[in-house]
Amino acid sequence: MLAQRKKCPILLDDLAARRFAAGPGLEVAGSIGILIRSAKNRMMSKSEALNALAGLARVMWPSIDVYRGCQKGY
Repeated sequence: MLAQRKKCPILLDDLAARRFAAGPGLEVAGSIGILIRSAKNRMMSKSEALNALAGLARVMWPSIDVYRGCQKGY
């Protein structure tokens, strides 16, 4: 698998696909994880990341715990 050969995360939001990919030991990241990494690595500002998170929350319906945890993670 390309992600294994390149030693990079596989980007998935679907829970079943994430669980399947994690089985062989792949690092899995989703849209929210990408936002957190981008903000922490200063690729986007905190306010840009929070605005993007709010936009994702309108279409992805993350749990309240995930949403609040992400807000604190920034």
